[in-house]
Amino acid sequence: MSEGETFAARLRPLFQELGVSYRAYGQRRHLSASVITRYLNGERIPNARTVVDLFQDLADAGHPVDEADQAELLRLREQALPSGGAVQQLQAQLEETQSQLADCRLDQLSLTERLREREDALGQLEDHLRALRSARDRDAHTHGEQLAVWMAEYLQVERDRDLLREQVEELREDLLRERAWALRIEEQCRLLLWQLRLAAEQGPREGSFGSLMSSMDRAPVGELVGFAAQVDDQHLPVVTELLRSAGRNRPVADAVALFVALHEAGKPQQAEAALPAAVLGRTVPDVSDLIRAFTEHGLDGYAATVVRTAVEHHALPDLARLVADLHVRGPAPVTGDTVAAAAAVFRPPQEVAALLVELTMAHGLHRTADHCMETAARERAVADLLVLAEHLTELGRSDDARRLTGHVLRVRSAARTADLLSGLQRGRYGGLANEMFGELVRSEAPARLVGVLTALDRGSAEARIEETLQYAVAARPVAEVADLVREFDSGNLKAHAAELAVRFVLGRKPAELPTFAALIGPGDEYLPVLLARAARSRPVLEYILITRHLRWGGLPGMCTALLVEAVQRRSTADVCSILSALPDLSEAAPAVLAGAAERSVPSVARLVAELRKHAHVRLADALLLAAEKDQGPAAVSELRRAVEAEEARIGVAHRPAPEPVPVTVPAPARQRSVTRGPARHARAKRTAEPDRPDLQAQNARLLQDLETTRELLAAAHVQLDQETALRERAEARLRALTPSPAPLGG
Repeated sequence: MSEGETFAARLRPLFQELGVSYRAYGQRRHLSASVITRYLNGERIPNARTVVDLFQDLADAGHPVDEADQAELLRLREQALPSGGAVQQLQAQLEETQSQLADCRLDQLSLTERLREREDALGQLEDHLRALRSARDRDAHTHGEQLAVWMAEYLQVERDRDLLREQVEELREDLLRERAWALRIEEQCRLLLWQLRLAAEQGPREGSFGSLMSSMDRAPVGELVGFAAQVDDQHLPVVTELLRSAGRNRPVADAVALFVALHEAGKPQQAEAALPAAVLGRTVPDVSDLIRAFTEHGLDGYAATVVRTAVEHHALPDLARLVADLHVRGPAPVTGDTVAAAAAVFRPPQEVAALLVELTMAHGLHRTADHCMETAARERAVADLLVLAEHLTELGRSDDARRLTGHVLRVRSAARTADLLSGLQRGRYGGLANEMFGELVRSEAPARLVGVLTALDRGSAEARIEETLQYAVAARPVAEVADLVREFDSGNLKAHAAELAVRFVLGRKPAELPTFAALIGPGDEYLPVLLARAARSRPVLEYILITRHLRWGGLPGMCTALLVEAVQRRSTADVCSILSALPDLSEAAPAVLAGAAERSVPSVARLVAELRKHAHVRLADALLLAAEKDQGPAAVSELRRAVEAEEARIGVAHRPAPEPVPVTVPAPARQRSVTRGPARHARAKRTAEPDRPDLQAQNARLLQDLETTRELLAAAHVQLDQETALRERAEARLRALTPSPAPLGG
């Protein structure tokens, strides 16, 4: 058995103790499965770094290798290396590294192709979703029976879209890792090429590369710096390798002195390249001392390199201890926050959740943990934030999960906020999604709130919009409600803008309506247009109630405009109800009657006949006079014939044409005086006694007005019952056609 086979036989049991596949281990250590297979078959000899990494992975997996076995395995590796001198060995290492680089580039090509395919598929699904939304908006009122089928297809396409988004993000991350690994392999190839050239030329000094490394590693700081300053650019890799070894093996004070001297000697690139090796394997106090020393010397870039290396390679408990140590002994407490925030950005979400628990529970660094969550909310992808929120909840840190979503509300765009809301809702964390949206409704500006609502998927948008409308009417200031209406109307939620305006008019104090109308602008016509848009589909009595609220709020002009719009557009029965309410809206009567008179001749005739049928004789006469005004004899005759025909059709006694007098509205009765005693008698003496026939005529008119009011009230009750029944039937049909949205609860 050759030395290579002996080494491979000792190596195979160690790989088996890892308990993972070759592919999984290769992804962790940036090795292809084929390369690992060649290592274990003895076809190739791994470099010493790969063997040392294997020892570390075994220790992390709970199967440490003792020092004697480590030394024996490294000795077998040295024996298994091909003979023939340093040049042949370096050539073998270079061939192996170049093979790894070729495999890495093939993986990059494969990942790039898969990423392009997923992105193309994602673009097609996005186009499909837009087409479905357009079809929904176009056919919602004419093809209600197809809504359930459309919704099922829409939700399935949304799920496919979300899955493709996740795959695209994963492929992008894999591609970034492969590119980073390719850069490292290329650097290793350059170093091997330089070593090969140095071995062939006997280097700038006599002796082999190994003897040079051994002698310079023990040299004083000044000699190392002097050697680095003398080496020309084509031999810079050896300087980097020497500095890595020196920084890794020397005390903290000597390592800091070495890097400071290199910086002052004009060799910052070599110092930056060798610095990570000085961090790996050091204890938490040593790393803290390195950060503090570089900060005190004004070398913030070096301190950042130390932080990045610690974040990438140290275990979570060590990171938490490093943050706590920097808070106690660091140059400033913010340095510890910087380390924690870097970990929150670069470590996996599961590890970030564990780090947050460690910082708060073991070290009491609550502010630092909150800073970590804010940084993660700003920098991490939505998929990572979902995983982080889920792990925090599973670890019993629901308050931290709520703080994380609160930071997302404040620092991320409306689209990303909507993505997080939808992701939480689709998972098992609907309660957290509801709390997040509740904070959004209570605290965010109208523009951002509407942006989030617009970006939500249809499955949850309707319920969220309803929650927004309810809270706005109940608790938001007038100015914010006006802003919210404008934001709704400027986007794709125009129907909800009109709905909010109606709810505000009906639900808030009448004294707030003038301010609301002034803020909602522009002009006095904007609010009536919104109200008319929403009120067209509402029962007529609710429509009348809206106009009364406008009048009570000091907006009689808007009240009149809304009534005129209604009598011109609504059905005959609705217009009859509106005209019947004119005794309560006397100032609007002339304009409303004029608006009703503009309807077609058959429609006016039906209105007159219906009003007479329900004993609203004076209103019928006033409407007929308004319709005949400024008309020629032929038009007047045509209208009167149409009225007679309609009266005959519905069985109403014909009335002669009314006299051309203006419409009158019953005036409120004069209150009885409460004056008593001599003053009353004195006033009675000064006041002329009215004629008794006049009193009788006034009483008769009052009795007639009272009877008319009773008839109006009875008709209103009948109309209310009819509209209620119609509305209930319509809602039942709508519920039968519309699928229930996903529940919003946890």
